[in-house]
Amino acid sequence: MEADGALALGYPTASGADFDIMVIPGFHYFVLDGLSVGATLRIGYITGSGGATVVQLVPGAQYHFSLAGSNLIPYVGAGLGFDYWSISRTVCVQGVCASASASDTAFLLDLEAGVKMNIAPHMLVGAGIDIPIAFHSGENMAYVNVLGRFIYSF
Repeated sequence: MEADGALALGYPTASGADFDIMVIPGFHYFVLDGLSVGATLRIGYITGSGGATVVQLVPGAQYHFSLAGSNLIPYVGAGLGFDYWSISRTVCVQGVCASASASDTAFLLDLEAGVKMNIAPHMLVGAGIDIPIAFHSGENMAYVNVLGRFIYSF
């Protein structure tokens, strides 16, 4: 089993978005040698166009490649989940202000690849690329995120 926490910084493809930052706790259980199943919860913020709060829940699987005699563990992963975003902002025109808000939920396809390294017994650090693709009505949104990860292995 592994419990991990990650920080992601990336670029969402939505028009008017500048970058996103996400905190990602996760849990994976090894069902076979090298194959784990689990889930991640992403909580983040997208800047630009007034900003948006994002919550993603992604159950998925990862495959870990074993390199004999090396502390490095490359991995690939994929998952299907849900993407929820919410925008709330105040717009002022000629001294008259009004609040506007919107939200949407969509299915999410997540693709991930990276490498982990043992730094101590039961402790690993890792880095990777994560590409979640959300299928919103009207506009699909893909994120391209760079991950930094801390992992505790049971």
